Amino acid sequence: MGIRCKTILAAVMVTLSLLGGGGTLIAGESFITAPLPLRNMYPPMMRFLDPVPDSALRDYSDWDVGLHQHLSSIYQADQWPASQLLADMELSVTDLMVRKALTEDMDLSVQLSLLRPFNGVLDQLVKDVHKILGVPSSGRQFRANNAFGYYFRPGSPGGWQGKNRWEMGNAVVSLRKQLLEGDGWAVAGLASVKASTASSSRGFGSGKPDVGAGAVASFAGERWFMHVEAWAIYTFARDVAATALPGISYHPYSRGSATLGWKYSDQLALIVQGQGGSSPYSSGIRQLDKPPLIYSFGLQGETDGGTGWTLAFTENGLSQHTTQDFTLSLALHWQFPG
Repeated sequence: MGIRCKTILAAVMVTLSLLGGGGTLIAGESFITAPLPLRNMYPPMMRFLDPVPDSALRDYSDWDVGLHQHLSSIYQADQWPASQLLADMELSVTDLMVRKALTEDMDLSVQLSLLRPFNGVLDQLVKDVHKILGVPSSGRQFRANNAFGYYFRPGSPGGWQGKNRWEMGNAVVSLRKQLLEGDGWAVAGLASVKASTASSSRGFGSGKPDVGAGAVASFAGERWFMHVEAWAIYTFARDVAATALPGISYHPYSRGSATLGWKYSDQLALIVQGQGGSSPYSSGIRQLDKPPLIYSFGLQGETDGGTGWTLAFTENGLSQHTTQDFTLSLALHWQFPG
């Protein structure tokens, strides 16, 4: 692991240690009715801002800390066997989310990410499942099992060449402000800024910031709850001029999510969630241009000791070109009293 990654991990441990000094960990009452803390894990889309769904009903506590661990299997190529664009890997993503209340109805959050693309161990399993379900192999037969590859027009302007190594992800700072509130429902305004702290030469950052504004409407009854969220996002990434190959242009794009959940008990909820939007790319390559759409199914609960947890599975609908194949996610959440 490189010095930079060791520094990030040390900062995570120090942050948790400092926050833990104020008192006993407790879980917020509304945690299990929040959306699943998931996002698109397809690396070309991770170069841009992709907000994690939020809730307008989430408790505005003094501190809220989340540690999200995701493992994705990814295979996308624009043509076979010679590809201009290739993403063939398994990807581990660790997100640290720290949220601090600013007022009784507004808070600020920071997301820091650590990435580890690697060869993987699941390729044969994925091929077997696709065969059983009758799903096309989509070119996987042209690559050896558990081989790493990530590039786009390597050596040309705007291209990238990924490596099998630890990576820093993009940092995101977000603001949430409750606008309306009623009996079991609320509406909140959202704003986010993505700093391109991830490597653009290795394909995990765009080299420029993105800014977004959105809103989320939430409802929670005795058993059922739901959230609907929408975003408009602007990227400062500059167009790539055409050379021997077609160029790329970047443009404003949208993101949105819909969450439906059912409380099995006061400590456990079952949740289904859809996330999608438009693509920030115009390239003539469907693995970049097609609107992304992912579906997730998960359980969300809390322990008697007060730790909130999420266990989820995310699928790309078996026909998407701008998402990961699937993701397994585990998230832990804690709240700290003032």
